[in-house]
Amino acid sequence: SGNMTWHTKLLRSDNKKQLVDYVVLAEFDIDTGSTVRHQYPNNIPDYKADWFAEFMLPEGAHNRDLDFNYIFLNRDAPHVDQHLWSKFEKYAQKPDDTLEESESKTFLYGINLVKTRHDSSVRRGAIVKAMC
Repeated sequence: SGNMTWHTKLLRSDNKKQLVDYVVLAEFDIDTGSTVRHQYPNNIPDYKADWFAEFMLPEGAHNRDLDFNYIFLNRDAPHVDQHLWSKFEKYAQKPDDTLEESESKTFLYGINLVKTRHDSSVRRGAIVKAMC
């Protein structure tokens, strides 16, 4: 009981490498659809929030109390809409790319947890949120 204070700190493994790069919170809004509400510490470069919202809240998630999926981000190549993937060839690294720049765009992966709370007082009958 009392006031809770939240302290943020970087999660690091024993070898001092950062374990978590980003946290994304999405929810289903009855008026606007799947929506990203928060990204921490900032937006993930080269990806639109709408892309995350669609993949974080899979079709039919409101029918399950709990679900999860994995998200993989290959940041070596420009992000392309999934429907256009077959039209593009693999991107080669440009000769003028520096090592530092290519290291900063490492492959990212995450686990996404989707939680549904059924509530008859809300318009759709459930509150659906996801955190990745």
